[in-house]
Amino acid sequence: MGVIMESSKTLTMNMVTISGVEKGVEVTSGNLTVNGGTMTDVGMGIRMLGKGTLKISGGTRITVKDGVGNYGIGVGGMVTANITGAMITGSGSGTGKGVWMDGTGEMKMNNVQISDVAMGVEATGGNLTISGNSTITFNNGAGNYGVRVGREVTARLTDVRIVGTGSGTGGNGEGSKGVEVSMGSSKTMTMTDVTISGVEKGVLMNGTGTLRMTKVDISGVKMGVEATAGRLEISGHSRIMFNNGADNYGVKVKNGVTMATLTSVTIAGTSGNGEGSKGVWMEGKTLEMTNVDVLNVGVGVEAKKGGTLTIKEGKIGFKKDYGIGVWGTATATITGTTITGEGKGKGVYATGVGEVTLTMTGVNISNVAMGIEATAGTLTIKGGEIGFKDGRDNYGIGVGKSVTLATVTGTTITGEGSGTGVLMMETKMMRLDGVTISNVGEGVWVKGRLEMNNGSITVTGNGVKGYGMGVYVGKEATANISGTMIRGAGMGSKGVVMNGKTLGMSGVNISNVAVGVEVTKGILAMKGGSIGFMGEYGVSLKEGGVAFLGGVKIEGNGTGKTGIKLNGGMIDMFGTNIRDVHKGMSIENGIVRMFGGEIGFTKDYGVSLNQGGFCFFRRGHYQGKWNRKNRYQA
Repeated sequence: MGVIMESSKTLTMNMVTISGVEKGVEVTSGNLTVNGGTMTDVGMGIRMLGKGTLKISGGTRITVKDGVGNYGIGVGGMVTANITGAMITGSGSGTGKGVWMDGTGEMKMNNVQISDVAMGVEATGGNLTISGNSTITFNNGAGNYGVRVGREVTARLTDVRIVGTGSGTGGNGEGSKGVEVSMGSSKTMTMTDVTISGVEKGVLMNGTGTLRMTKVDISGVKMGVEATAGRLEISGHSRIMFNNGADNYGVKVKNGVTMATLTSVTIAGTSGNGEGSKGVWMEGKTLEMTNVDVLNVGVGVEAKKGGTLTIKEGKIGFKKDYGIGVWGTATATITGTTITGEGKGKGVYATGVGEVTLTMTGVNISNVAMGIEATAGTLTIKGGEIGFKDGRDNYGIGVGKSVTLATVTGTTITGEGSGTGVLMMETKMMRLDGVTISNVGEGVWVKGRLEMNNGSITVTGNGVKGYGMGVYVGKEATANISGTMIRGAGMGSKGVVMNGKTLGMSGVNISNVAVGVEVTKGILAMKGGSIGFMGEYGVSLKEGGVAFLGGVKIEGNGTGKTGIKLNGGMIDMFGTNIRDVHKGMSIENGIVRMFGGEIGFTKDYGVSLNQGGFCFFRRGHYQGKWNRKNRYQA
């Protein structure tokens, strides 16, 4: 034993040297002041219990012997401790502890240097403050840490550097943590201007209290911050840099966390191709992200097991699967965020067996294979831009059969020549208002129920059927399109292909296509608008389809062959004009009734009737070469 004090008086030690003992100084009652001096090769440097004041200053140096349970400074009870400028160093394998604190007292550490220990600072009770350019360097290994804060502690770390050294038990700092927090619900830990590096996990929060991190820098870790309970707040331009790899992440929020907020934070994966890594991993109740940048990761943000996710502004750059993934019964609201891929994966992915709710406003997505995919729940998109890469199976927005309602308003979708702008797979209801789709092989593929208003579709390449088309209405589908412009890719492309139940079009203008509208099944009702084609026909019906055309302009522009081609079914035309075509109508089988309107043809004939019927009603106008063959062929 070096020095032992059991009275309630005050002991002052100036420049005292102690070495080779189990305990350097032990105080069970009274006050202790240590100014300078050294303690070397001790099991416990200073141990103070009871009630009193401990003051350490003047560059005091303590070297702790190797051994579990050994420490440099330990206080308990109701002790108030102020430690300034001290240096605590472990020896041997560095299995000791720098500072230990228990009880209900208070400890303040300023400009304290701790190194070569297994555990830097542990507080199980009281109030702890570490500040003033303090540095804690500890040896990596399972269960090792820089700072550990227990259930009954209120703690504040300011201007502190925590570093793990060595590879640990399994390499790469396995099992080590920079800061471990287990506070109770009434306690708070604040970290400001703290740097953590070289450990497996930067911060672990598993208490029910509140952890606030401001201007924190975490780097060289496998996992940045994990919160399993309580409340987590990260802000102030904090930075979390973690190594990419399977199951690695920047921030993980588990389901015991009541609330997590990230504001002005940068999270980035380093090295590797991002395989298996996640920037933000949410399993909690509520996560709010504002102006957070998540970069160079496999998955940007993932929300599973329900909860509410809110993302405002910020950037997400991902390398593999998706930028944002929303699962189960989660609710996600994303506003003003930029999502960028590396030519593959999905910008946003919403799926699961529950009622997922995804709302996006002003979100810009680029350099992805698929912009947005929702397989369940509800989807709402307002504004923003979606740019996706060239590829037959790629698309801007894809919605599945378990989606009950999808609404897209004022969004711009741009491909690279192939792929589909909007892909509906038996969706119950989808509305597209003011949506612009361009540079695609297919504009909208409909299976389900679609309403599209005041949009535009520009096709420049071929789709999955080998030709480009503006809109495809599949089996059992229903679509209503109004005020929309559809422009094809010229020869070989089609404006609208109808193979569903009903298709209503009002004020739809179709141009630069080989085929305007092709109906193989169901009912087509088209009011107003125009069809400008250059190939086989303007409107084609076969296999028993029914069409109603009111006030439609069908124009062949001198190269279009047949205005209307009917091979089964019936067409009623009201005030519909066919102009500048080689042939007005070709009726192989079926019935055409024409109420007003005109037929203007340039070559073969106005109407060719093989089997079925054709009738003019009221004021029909028929213009072509004046001979019997051209006026009527049967």
